[in-house]
Amino acid sequence: MTQVASARRDVFGDDVLSPNVLDHVSLSKIVEIRDVLIEKQSRGEKVFRLESGTPAYNLFPAVAEAIVKAVRDNKTFYTEGTGIRPLREAIAAKLQRKNGITHDCNATTVFAGQGGMGTLYCVITALCGSDDTIICPSPVWESVSNIAKLSGANVVTLDLKEELGFNWDIEELAATVEQTKPRLVIIVNPGNPTGGVFPKADTERLFELVREHKLFVLEDLAYEDITYDDDFVNLTEHAHATNDPELYRQFIPVYTMSKSQNYSGLRIGYTHLPQPQLSERFRKALLYTTNGINSLAQWGAVEALDPKHDDEIGRMRDGYRERRDALYAGLENAGVFRLPGKPKGAFYLFPHINRDLLQERLGSSQTLPSTDSDPTLGEWMSKFILQEGIGSIAGTFFGPSAGEHIRFAYTCSVDDCRAVAARLTELFG
Repeated sequence: MTQVASARRDVFGDDVLSPNVLDHVSLSKIVEIRDVLIEKQSRGEKVFRLESGTPAYNLFPAVAEAIVKAVRDNKTFYTEGTGIRPLREAIAAKLQRKNGITHDCNATTVFAGQGGMGTLYCVITALCGSDDTIICPSPVWESVSNIAKLSGANVVTLDLKEELGFNWDIEELAATVEQTKPRLVIIVNPGNPTGGVFPKADTERLFELVREHKLFVLEDLAYEDITYDDDFVNLTEHAHATNDPELYRQFIPVYTMSKSQNYSGLRIGYTHLPQPQLSERFRKALLYTTNGINSLAQWGAVEALDPKHDDEIGRMRDGYRERRDALYAGLENAGVFRLPGKPKGAFYLFPHINRDLLQERLGSSQTLPSTDSDPTLGEWMSKFILQEGIGSIAGTFFGPSAGEHIRFAYTCSVDDCRAVAARLTELFG
């Protein structure tokens, strides 16, 4: 190493910076897959963008007009730190009308944040510190578990059971709570990447645990409007329906407009925090990270939360159901994927890959990775179908127990979902 290079390493090298919690979280692997697909597109190749959870639909026209109007009206200056008053009023009205949050719900107890992830970050940072423990599901969207780690808390992951529709064994959760004494339990409902919804049958047992152990439950409801049957239970709503303040005050719902209102690039999330100490901390966390939210996105959000758009949300849900059914049929026909049934929420399929059957179908032309190897079977499959222009995400991105799983996002067109279904059948069927 030259003297100059050595000097540069002293200034810029890995040995200069002190250990940091950011060293224990990873960057998104989706970017790597996305880059390959974009490169293929640039060469004129047909690709299928099933790697990303970007919504399949555009902004509602009236929402786009509201944003344009805000530009023309020069509403481009600093706003109230946690949301303009009309937005907070619209959020409170929506939570009361649609989510059954009837206690202490008004413009002073609801807060807007910088997208779902930004809102999650501020809530978890406000609630937990280095002396606390958080129970987090696995597999789960990696940002959720990483945000929990960034709080400095001890993060305990508890595996979701595929045979239970990707839900916890409720008694295993109870035993983990008893053992680890957590401050917070995170429930993503419906789940990403699994599409599982929290079982109605386990609701009362969960409530018992909350009362007994004084738990906080953060319910991530990003996909609240993308549910396909009556099995979906909004836990926060059911807690409020008990009229028991010792229960419902322990539930913290976090919503995003990214999926329901196709707001993924405009970044609006929101939460209900009637607890004074928690709400004050949330304000501080938001102030010293993003110092508020984009003003134009807020004015569009006021329009987007109007109940007159509920029918549009319903039509989107029907469209996602059609996509789900088309892709699910293709995975079944391919024969090498196992699914515990059609997912009840979100817009993902998360099949298990049948190693023995896959090897039989491929013959000696391909050598699959061994069990518990690196790369995993899910990573091998993701790279294999990427050569066919099909995007996906390996299960290990969502947790170490999902090494033989792969996630497909059915947010592309219906025709693309059908084309992928046909191609997977050709490859493996």
